[in-house]
Amino acid sequence: MIDEISVVISAITLIILVINQFRIIKDKEPQLLFCLRSINKRIYLKVKNSGYTKAKNIKIDIIKIYNNGKNKVEEDQIFQIPFELSAQEEVQGMISELGGDDKRHVFPYITIKVSYIKPHFNRYVNYERQVFYYASAEEKLSVNLANKKDLS
Repeated sequence: MIDEISVVISAITLIILVINQFRIIKDKEPQLLFCLRSINKRIYLKVKNSGYTKAKNIKIDIIKIYNNGKNKVEEDQIFQIPFELSAQEEVQGMISELGGDDKRHVFPYITIKVSYIKPHFNRYVNYERQVFYYASAEEKLSVNLANKKDLS
């Protein structure tokens, strides 16, 4: 009787251990984050692997750009070939000229098709999503102090 109980307890412990190992592997899988930004009137797509393992054979197809005036997709070479991103690594490439001007603001978004391989079990991931423009003041600002008046 004691032998049977110890076998059952060992089996339950083994099952829990295997489940926890799968959770640990899943927590470390690559997760790709996307962001559209503008720098010097050009739109860039930034891709970051926020996971803790490498994403292999990443392929990003930019299907269409919306709400960007008459400007069309003019993607960099980085999005035309498969690439990989290690853990916490990021890359960005130009995808278009920004269609707005001082009188008319635009907030473009794109539809992309993403595919990559997760390293554990070589699982192939494939999905389609939209990425929206993130209007921010991340560009460097310079201030001309040559004409500064002494206020004291």
